[in-house]
Amino acid sequence: MRLQEKDAKHLYQWAEQWELSDPETVKLKGTPVLVFGNYDFEAPKPWLKLVQDPKALHISEQELEKITQPFKETILKEQQKRVSFYAAKQQH
Repeated sequence: MRLQEKDAKHLYQWAEQWELSDPETVKLKGTPVLVFGNYDFEAPKPWLKLVQDPKALHISEQELEKITQPFKETILKEQQKRVSFYAAKQQH
């Protein structure tokens, strides 16, 4: 990810963190992050094209759907666990 340090810190603090029951057992998973694509370090830097073409790094909704679809069911299941856990915790 190409982020300035302050932006990376903001995203890290914004995301939900994993919670552990003990040092080796995950109680709740945090915000999922999917890393995709390849970077050709020998090629010209793609972000330099943004001056001439603001959409040079555009990723379509269809491309994102294709990338995220295999993980969607698991992500939603883990999200529901987290919601249920905190809802039950608030009732007590």
